[in-house]
Amino acid sequence: DVLIQYLFSEKAKEWYNSSDNAYYLSEIGDICFVQVASLHAFSWIKAPCQPPHRFPHLDIGLTKLNEAVVFDCASLVWTIKPVVKLPSNIQDLDDDEYKTVLTRLGVITSPDTNDVYQNIINISKTGLSKFELFSTYNPEYTEKAKDGTPSQAHLSDVIIDNISYLQKCEAETLIKQLHDTPCIPVSAETTNTLFKPRKPVLVKAMEVVNHLSSEDEILIPYINQKPYCLSEIDFSLRIMGVCDNIGLRHIQHMLQKMQQHFKKTPLGPNEAQTIRRAVLKLGECIAATTAVERTVEDTVQDLSPLFLPSPDGNNWHLINSTDLVFADSTRYKSKDLKQFDFVQAPYFLFQIPLDTRHKYTTHQMFRSQHLDITPSVPASYERDMTRDICLKLPKQLRPKGMSLVCYEKVVDLNVDTSDSSLSLHLHKLKTLLSHLNILLPHLIKCYVPSCKHIADFVSSLVKLLDNLKIVVATDLRANVYSNAQLMVRIGTIRPNFVLQNENNVYTLYVAKLATVSFTIMTELSQSLCIEVARNLQVEETKCLRLIPAVRDCLQIQCREDAQSLCEQFQVELQIEDGMAEEGQYNLRLGEPIPDEIQERLDRDINHIFRPQEWVGFEISEQDFVWAIVLYPVQEDVTEETTSDLITKYKILFNEHDHEGKVVSWLDLYKFISNVPEEEAEGQELVLAVENNSSALVRQAGDSIRLTELKRKICRELELLWKLPNEEEKKKAIRRMYIKYHPDKAKPTEKNLYEDAFKFMLRQIDRLENGLP
Repeated sequence: DVLIQYLFSEKAKEWYNSSDNAYYLSEIGDICFVQVASLHAFSWIKAPCQPPHRFPHLDIGLTKLNEAVVFDCASLVWTIKPVVKLPSNIQDLDDDEYKTVLTRLGVITSPDTNDVYQNIINISKTGLSKFELFSTYNPEYTEKAKDGTPSQAHLSDVIIDNISYLQKCEAETLIKQLHDTPCIPVSAETTNTLFKPRKPVLVKAMEVVNHLSSEDEILIPYINQKPYCLSEIDFSLRIMGVCDNIGLRHIQHMLQKMQQHFKKTPLGPNEAQTIRRAVLKLGECIAATTAVERTVEDTVQDLSPLFLPSPDGNNWHLINSTDLVFADSTRYKSKDLKQFDFVQAPYFLFQIPLDTRHKYTTHQMFRSQHLDITPSVPASYERDMTRDICLKLPKQLRPKGMSLVCYEKVVDLNVDTSDSSLSLHLHKLKTLLSHLNILLPHLIKCYVPSCKHIADFVSSLVKLLDNLKIVVATDLRANVYSNAQLMVRIGTIRPNFVLQNENNVYTLYVAKLATVSFTIMTELSQSLCIEVARNLQVEETKCLRLIPAVRDCLQIQCREDAQSLCEQFQVELQIEDGMAEEGQYNLRLGEPIPDEIQERLDRDINHIFRPQEWVGFEISEQDFVWAIVLYPVQEDVTEETTSDLITKYKILFNEHDHEGKVVSWLDLYKFISNVPEEEAEGQELVLAVENNSSALVRQAGDSIRLTELKRKICRELELLWKLPNEEEKKKAIRRMYIKYHPDKAKPTEKNLYEDAFKFMLRQIDRLENGLP
């Protein structure tokens, strides 16, 4: 310090005022004698760069001036370069002389942009980018500064400093390379973007948008709204890929991330609702892209690979869209599909989970929050939205229609000798095939002007109808198979008709109660078009475009009907919407949670709950019921009782009580899917301050995993002991007993948790006896 003071004093001016003496300053800058600055403000984010010479027992590090950066630039490169704190109040030197000294000593005053870029990369590789923080926040990252230590740097300020510096230096290439780097801080606990995140999590540019509607807030934390504090780096964020609104790429990225996250475990009920909104948003985005000049190739590129939901009993999985099928006809009714088994089939069923939330989010429930809550989708759009979304997708990504890949065979046939209204209609139609043969080509040109090989299609269809055998049956049922060889049965349906091909002889089995409705005639037209395509050995989807024309012709019952159609060639008819699908989850507020589900209620005390999230509510000891979170309740907390764990939520657990109830977070349990944790590359956790509990853990000398468990136990107990309510404290300790009990651990970790549990008991005994 004495030498540093001398170098920047009046007495040393002769050293740097003369070019002949500049050599001495250069040599001094290459000597390792300067103590590095204390960086407690940043060490909670990432450990600082270690100097060339460090003496841990003295907590001192020495570095060379020509390898160090000035303290003013610490936030830009503290993980890359040693930081030194030089005299700031120098009365003997003017600004030019001060800069001359720094230059000749080799001190870095303007970091290299590549170093700043790497500093951001190092920050992104810490535990602050772990997705699990959105569910259970690590208390180490909310450590508050204590007496005698500097205040912590806010993560948002650090990120703004780094990106602003790159922006100032016009390093757009480096900024653009941050596109896939989790370096944008968002809040883990709130959707309020007006303030800096108190519990920050780092996410990628594709996981942030400038505007997020209240309807889309259910997509958090996979898609987040940009905090207002980042507005000053908007230009750089746009270069990185942050958009104003949710687009196709955001939905694709979100679905792919969820598929990777839940690859080995099914989606829970809350995730299923998030997936529901994501798929509906996908349909909205695709519809929006058709209004602008955008090629199919661009859409395919934005959405590849695409993962969509598929039910498996009461569970849901995300499957590649090209391995899925969807109910493309109303003959595949929801009640029948629920019994289908695709285990041995070469594909899975695409369905959209039923909305289990909007009926609980009425304006009355949220009136204290002044929120305007509306159902997630209009009732008119609920109908057949699965089919609608599939037909909007590019052909390369579209799930296959069940009518195209499945085959049906009548079972338990009970023939009825009398006619039905549908069979009478078709018998009459067969007498008018000559009119159909003349009229159909003109209708096809009207509906599909670009259609080729019209004559072949019409000829094959007329031949099929002419030779068609019609049989009326009561209680018509058919098995559905996954291939033409009828080897794998996936389910049974009760259709209005079944078109069956046996040795090139077609038989139409008609249900006794089937009528001549628009929907049934559309279904029949679809089945006929598919069979004609198979006979002509052409792609089925090409013939499906002809369904409207075929359906109009099937309506003919007399010559006047044909003449009427001829007068309407220029009128475009609309196809009726289908039926909405049912979901798999039917959760009810206040219903007891089954024992097998209770095993998936996590006892962790660091969970964060979100509005509209289904949770387990412990209504009495070990008595759990289903509840839904309305919103967190803010409380006035005194300085003496400040704790990150003092949190209450307003919940709803009774369908007849629209007011809800404010409860402690200790009465709520998160529904988890037991997803295995993945370690982040370069992840590390650095305590900003020392305390007795962390020191005790380090002295234990146990394995790394056991050390982590002990440190977490100490931190949780330290926070719990600040709770002013003794009853709350007992609840929290009971949850810790269950969480860390060896009987709850995996068989491979039983011994580990036995040691951790014994350690926890000792710490509780120490705290209860007031020992340090």
